[in-house]
Amino acid sequence: MKVIKNILMLYSILLFASTTISAQGKGPGGNMKQRFANAQFNEVKRALQLDEATTAKFELIYKEYLTELGKLAQGEKERLGKGRIDSLTNDQAEKIIKKRFQRAEQMVNIREKYYDTFKKVLTPKQILIVYQTENRVVRKTEKEFRHRMEKRMERKRMYK
Repeated sequence: MKVIKNILMLYSILLFASTTISAQGKGPGGNMKQRFANAQFNEVKRALQLDEATTAKFELIYKEYLTELGKLAQGEKERLGKGRIDSLTNDQAEKIIKKRFQRAEQMVNIREKYYDTFKKVLTPKQILIVYQTENRVVRKTEKEFRHRMEKRMERKRMYK
């Protein structure tokens, strides 16, 4: 049950980060999705402490994996705040829930697919480290995003 909870949490955060990043698009800092993927890979690489040859093999697979997860998250446009949920009918809410279940299932399928691919380069223990590091990076990103949003809201209140 905890694994499912972690997967759903990771999916939600990746979905949130992906939607936020895609909304920013390309700017002076380059492609945000690519920068996020690079930063996430660097954290995973640091945690695994792999040799150069293994790192090179793993990097290609891992970035492909992140791209596939990102594509899954791109279709998710629904941001449901409290007011928005209140305005939904039960049928609409049920459709949203079922759609989220489908996406979570697709995410699990992607992870299972890449688990077999990861095993060609990494040990199962190392793969666990990858997943733990992903969760840590996503939590850190979410915390930073919240912090920035709070600062933005404070500035808005100050200038009103």
